[in-house]
Amino acid sequence: MPARLLFSPAPMTGPLIVYAIGWMAFGLWTSLGRPGIRDSAALVARRAVAVWGLLTTAWAAISRLLHRRAEPKPRPATA
Repeated sequence: MPARLLFSPAPMTGPLIVYAIGWMAFGLWTSLGRPGIRDSAALVARRAVAVWGLLTTAWAAISRLLHRRAEPKPRPATA
């Protein structure tokens, strides 16, 4: 991995990469290690559904922008 994480607007230095990895590990520990198996599965499933909803909403918005029809030009008035 180069010195940038995905979607990072600035280059990541060594300490920031370690900090980001620490937060990811803490999130993994919280969602998978600390609660029981059933709670972990529920957390992962809920997060997956939430991310899927966000992705479909974003895709619909992008699709609307890309496939927007040009407004028709007004016809000149005829007498």
